[in-house]
Order: sequence, then structure tokens, then C-alpha cells
Amino acid sequence: MYQLIKADLYHVSRTKAFYITLLCALSVTLFFTLTTAIDDRMMFIQSLMINGTVLLPMLFIPIFMLVWQKDFVSRTVNSVLISGISREKYYFSKLATTYLLGTLLVVVYNVSTLIFSLGIQGSIHFLEILGILGLQTILYLVVLAIGLFLYSLENSAALSTAVYVLIILLGENVVTIFLEQLGADAQKISQYFLFKNLGAVVQLNEMSQDQLVKVFVGALLLLIVAMTCTVTMLQRKELK
Repeated sequence: MYQLIKADLYHVSRTKAFYITLLCALSVTLFFTLTTAIDDRMMFIQSLMINGTVLLPMLFIPIFMLVWQKDFVSRTVNSVLISGISREKYYFSKLATTYLLGTLLVVVYNVSTLIFSLGIQGSIHFLEILGILGLQTILYLVVLAIGLFLYSLENSAALSTAVYVLIILLGENVVTIFLEQLGADAQKISQYFLFKNLGAVVQLNEMSQDQLVKVFVGALLLLIVAMTCTVTMLQRKELK
């Protein structure tokens, strides 16, 4: 499995797409810095971290394409599996590579946010920022696992990307509408929503222990479902 991860990282390092993605993260952060009218440094950082909850999941798309989709387009996956690598090991190697690249992207975005905030007045609470970054990174890992699941469903990159983007932008709103229509307590259930919590943890110092537990429970359940469904799908998938 280590060799698969190493090969994928080498392939990504030789392509321009990932470097362009990193450059986009830096460019958007700089744009937010120049256009956000917030004089308090801590509030500015929190604002950009909230903006990242939409931007970063979008920037994960090239990672899915480079790490997962290209193997099915080029049929490299067939050669890997014929060599004796199990489908489970194949999946977890892809997941590990995706996590490494996704975490790097998250760190680059947030570190650039801290650097660009140096010209703004006000104090910064590093422990609180580290706590927020740690929690958000955990939740972003769940987003990456969900993305791999969606891209495993269909070999069409366009269709997989469309479904992924719709889920990011509208998924939880649609679920809320259905819950309200069914008479369920949508507000109570929404406390477990992944993308909602990505933004909510930015106000970490205002969150209760009960709220944090719900954040972790919701994320863990989604992670288990995404991983289980992806492994099951890959086992049943006919590779030609």
C-alpha cells in the first residue's frame, strides 16, 4: 500500500493541476484579504475560515480527479488489481493519498490567512485558532471521504463532479426542507450536519461540550457510511 501512495504522490507532484489548485487557494485568500473590511485581526481570520468552508471543498475536486478518477479513465486500476493488490488496500491507499493532499491544501489556505492578517490590527488567540483548524481539518477529512465515495459511483468525471458540487451547495438545505415537510425537528437534527458544523466550529469558544459531541458524532457517522459504501461499491464494481 505504501508503494501505491508513493506512486500517487509522485504522479501528483509531476502535474500542474495540483500546483494551480494551491495557487488558487493563495490567490483567493489574498483577494479576501484585500476586499474584507474587517479591522479586528481575530474576526478577520475567522471570516476567512468560514469562507474556506465553501472554497476548500471545491478545491478538493482536482485531488479527486488526480488521485482517483484518472486511474479509471486510463484503466490503471486494472493493472494494480491484477498485480495482487486487494480492492480494500487500493481504496485505503487512495484515501490516504487524498487525505495527505487535502490536509496540505487546508494548511496552505489557513497559514496564508494568518500571514495575510499580519497587516491588520488586533490580537490573535493562537490556541483558539489551532483548535478551530484542528476541528475543521477533521471535518474536511470527512468531506474528502464523501468525495471519494461519489467519484466511485460513476466513471464519468462530469457527473460525479456535478453531484458533489450540488451536495456541497444544496445538500443540507434540501435535507432540512424534507425534514420540515415530514414534521421532524430539523433544527435539532441539523446540529449533526457536516457543512453547517464546518462553519459553526469557527466560533469554538462559544460552543458547549454537548455541541462539540454532536459535531464529532455527525462527522463519525458520515465517515463510517462513506468508507463502508465506497469499499462495498468497489468490491462490486465491474472493471473492464
